[in-house]
Order: sequence, then C-alpha cells, then structure tokens
Amino acid sequence: MKFIIIYCTSLLLVVAGNIAAQQHSAEIFQGNIINSQREYGNGILGHLVRGDNLMRQGNFEQAMLSYDQAIGQNPDFAEAYIKRAMARYRLGWTERARQDFEYAARLNPYIADLYGYGGHLRKLNVMAFEPYDLFFKPELTDKLRYYTKMFPGLEETLTSSEARYDWLDWLERRTALHPDKAELYVQKAIIWLLEGELTVARFQLDEAVARRPSAVAYDLKGIIYAEHNAPEMAQAMYAEALRQDSTYAPAHYNLSLLQRANDQLNEAWASAERAIGLDADFGNAYFQRALLSKMLGNNQSAIADYTLLVAESDQRRPEVLFNRAVSKQLSGDVPGALEDINLAIELDQRKAKYYYARGNIYILLERYFHSVNDFNVAIQLQNDFAEAYFNRGIAYLMLNNRANACYDMEQAVQLGYKKGVEKLSYLCNF
Repeated sequence: MKFIIIYCTSLLLVVAGNIAAQQHSAEIFQGNIINSQREYGNGILGHLVRGDNLMRQGNFEQAMLSYDQAIGQNPDFAEAYIKRAMARYRLGWTERARQDFEYAARLNPYIADLYGYGGHLRKLNVMAFEPYDLFFKPELTDKLRYYTKMFPGLEETLTSSEARYDWLDWLERRTALHPDKAELYVQKAIIWLLEGELTVARFQLDEAVARRPSAVAYDLKGIIYAEHNAPEMAQAMYAEALRQDSTYAPAHYNLSLLQRANDQLNEAWASAERAIGLDADFGNAYFQRALLSKMLGNNQSAIADYTLLVAESDQRRPEVLFNRAVSKQLSGDVPGALEDINLAIELDQRKAKYYYARGNIYILLERYFHSVNDFNVAIQLQNDFAEAYFNRGIAYLMLNNRANACYDMEQAVQLGYKKGVEKLSYLCNF
C-alpha cells in the first residue's frame, strides 16, 4: 500500500499542472487527421475538457464521470485514463488510480513522458529534441578567426570580400618581392579559405610547405581535408603539424573535432584539454571541452566552461548563453536555463533555435501558451524548422487543442522529422 500511495502521489504532482492548462480555441485545417479530430470536438474531447474544468473547480466526482464518458466513447484513449486516475486519486481511490495509470501506459508508450510522470524532464523523450545538434559547432569562418589573429591586420579580412581582395593584392606584391617567404603563402591560403576556395588555398599551402614546413601550414591543410570529408588525411596533417610543433594549440583542437566525429569522446576531451592548456584564451576549445564534458555525463564541468566564456563581451556571448541554457536544462535546472535563454534572445533576436529552445523550456515549465508563441517565432524565422513544428504540436496537445497539435506533428514529419512518425500514430490516432 505504501508503494501505491507514493506512486499515485507522484502522479498527482505531475499531472495536476497539466489538468490546469487552459483549452486553446482550435483553428480549422485541412487533412484527413484534422477532419477526424473535428468529429471528436463535441464528443470525446469535449468530455475531456469538461473534466479538466471540473478538476480545476475541485469537483472530482463529476470530473471522473466526464472522463468515464470519454473512455466510454473510446476505450483506447490513453489520456482519458491518465486524467481519470487523477480524479480517482483525489477521491482517495489510490488503487484504482494506479490501475488507470498503468493501463494508459500500456495503451500509449509515450503517455508517461507526455505528462512528465516521475519528473518533467521526461517530456523531452516525447518532444523533438536532439540536444547535441543544438550545441555550438564551429563553421569554417569561425575556425579561421583564430588564424587571422596570428598575422597583424589580417582580422579585417573576416568582414568582407572587398577587404580580402585588397589584402590579396597587397600579398601578391609582397610575394613578388619575397618569393621565398612562406608566411605570405599561408596568409593567402587563409584568405582563400575565407572565400571558400579550398583548392586554391591548398595550392598556396603547398607552396608554403615547399619553402618552409610549419605547424600552421600543415594544420590548415588538415582543415581543408576535413572540409572535403577526408578524415584520415586530415588526421595525418594534424599529426604532422604537431610533429613540427607539439605546443601548437590549434592542431590539438582540430584533432579533437575529428576524434569527436569518430565517437572517440575521451580522446577528444583530452585533445581539447591540451589545446586549452597551451592557449588559455582559445574560446572554441572551451566550447569543445564543454560539449564533450556534457556528452561524457559531466554536466557541471560543461556549465563551468560556459560560465568562463560568458564573461567575454564579444559577438559570441549569445551563443555561449544559449549553450549554457541547454546544458542547464539537461541538468534539471530549468529556471536557470530560462534565465540564460532570455538573455541570449535579448542579445540576438534573429536565431530560430533560440526561440525553439525557449519554447522547449516553457513546455517543461507547463507554460504552454508562451511555448506556442516562441515556436511561432522560430517557424517565422525558419519556415522548415521541423522540430519546432512538432514541439508546437506537443504544446497544443497539452492545451487540448488536438486539431492544431496533429496538424503541426504531420507538418513536422513531412518536413523530415522521421522520429515523429511513431509518435504521431500514438498521439493523434484515437
């Protein structure tokens, strides 16, 4: 009996917030699933909404009767059993409440996750949420920022093609005067890489190596091979760079990226650690170490690295806050995650993934209307954002707006969210 009471008490705490969600007025959509949902509008879903309203009023007996009617109309509707379990628990019928919950879970393997049974982070199991796809991944331009700092004045080539071609013109004149100066070819390679001309850049690096082999030249060649999806050649170049200079931090960092791609997480973490040890100001290496710490289960180390980075007053601060927000969310600090993502959005309102992340956080906090609003913005900024569509569907579902919910989930599947196919079949076919 003690187990039953504990079980149902957890159920009470988790489901109560969802029962309190307000019903959202349904919009009209076309499609087979949506038509079938409208047919339920005054029937099974109507009973469900009436039951929820009665629960909010404290009229548990009448609420239970409404859920009974929903079950009578469709004995396989898992959500009605979950909600009736709540009413039964409030009436002191703990054993019957437990039976309802267990039967709901047998009908729908996602129902316990949907209602956050045992903890609201379980909702992430039913939501479209791939956290490691959200974390910072350096683009080629971002990687090259480190190399432009090696040569005075070269950073300005990050800003525009016009600045890059002005520098190339100057470098060509310098090369004509000093044809054996290897660093001139390296600088030209960096500029061509910024222009996306990888083949021209590799030619310049070959010229540099022919004059004087260096860690930076081999390291940049490794980046080119990595961009061409030739990991073995890239690794060989990084190894040669480190043979030239074992204290050359960027090669350790680039090797870490390669190792992570090959699922060598411990080795990748060690390489990122060496890069930071050699250059304490190597921002990208902190991002990499934080991500690897998270993947290895060390949440607090990841958050500590992001906290070191967040003090930087540069253009990457919103991204640092965003990454820390996702880490805090996964660690269970949902209010802290909300605080960070709010700051990130204040600094940069152009990133769809920021609004998507905050929409996810609002679902965990059961603030479903706020969640819908954020997913709306994410979709406006990126109209093919499949995961935002799916999770907006989850928010609508918790608001008893099943027509919109199932429409959004269908859209997500059509846009390529393959994991949504099975979820859609359980959450919308009843």
